[in-house]
Amino acid sequence: MTAMGKIFDLHSHILYGIDDGSQSIHDSLDMLKNAQIEGVHTIALTPHLLFDGTEENVRNIAIDRLSDIRKLTEENGLPLHVILGFEVMADETILRRKNLRQYTIGQSSLILFEMKKEFTPDFLDDIVMHLKNQNLIPVLAHPERYHDILKMKVRLKELCDNGLYLQFNASSIVGNSGRKNRHKAMTLIESGLPFVLGSDAHSPLRPPLMKDAVLRLEAKIGLKKAKTAVSTLPEILLQK
Repeated sequence: MTAMGKIFDLHSHILYGIDDGSQSIHDSLDMLKNAQIEGVHTIALTPHLLFDGTEENVRNIAIDRLSDIRKLTEENGLPLHVILGFEVMADETILRRKNLRQYTIGQSSLILFEMKKEFTPDFLDDIVMHLKNQNLIPVLAHPERYHDILKMKVRLKELCDNGLYLQFNASSIVGNSGRKNRHKAMTLIESGLPFVLGSDAHSPLRPPLMKDAVLRLEAKIGLKKAKTAVSTLPEILLQK
């Protein structure tokens, strides 16, 4: 543990053979080693989940493979705490679902969700309200990837005041996802919206970049705020 405290990665695709992330248990092991090198303490395994009739099967496979991942960490002496979650697609179908707690991160009420590339502020309102009505804590994955997100800054602040959290990708903060994504991420971060960090790691060739992102955040917003985002806040939220 450093002055930054425990580092939490709340978005990764380390579970093998489920989505476009890790394709083998060997990939998963390499990705876990990468996370350990990056100083990560707790990592959420969050495969993509669609509400298209496959969700129950995906959840069951993920639960089985979580055991494999935990065994890997033990056998290889990796001091990582791994927990299961999902990156759920928040489209029209999710508004008809009433049992979403089973897709939260760990034993918490946190639910990580992504939107389609194009969405309206009103639809985001509907999603957040639907999740909150189920006593869940909504976390919007990689908002910096959405084209018009800065135009929604006022609405985002209202939603965050009402319980929404944002999850930025480490690669965006570092600049590996392009200048536009970095600009959008840092603009929202510097506006004071509550956020957590995730690697969104998909393969051993797509490194977590958590350590570099933490240093960039510290330089930009100061140690106290950076520590809140990557350590203090996620630890608190995972207990809710």
